Amino acid sequence: MVCPECGGALVVWVEQPGNRLIFRCRVGHVYAAEDMLIVKEQRLEEALWAAVYAAEELAAFLDDLDTRLPALDDDDRRARMTRLLANARSLRSVISNDRSVKLNSPAE
Repeated sequence: MVCPECGGALVVWVEQPGNRLIFRCRVGHVYAAEDMLIVKEQRLEEALWAAVYAAEELAAFLDDLDTRLPALDDDDRRARMTRLLANARSLRSVISNDRSVKLNSPAE
């Protein structure tokens, strides 16, 4: 696994007492397992939204190039726009249906 902040490799060890997993990268970012899970879930959602926005933005750009780039085949441009928008809709559905794991409250 990689550090969610810097992308560096993580070293994992078991903290005693308590038998807790601890993750640390070379830069010094440190995460307990619970925190790592939360951040990894957040990063996944951010990446999915980034893909949605990138697909929609490229489709909009292709639409803007309608007559401004004569070398661009119009049928190919329209087909690409259709695929991009369909992919964006599919990704939105994935995001909408995805549910992160729930952490139980610590026993008191």
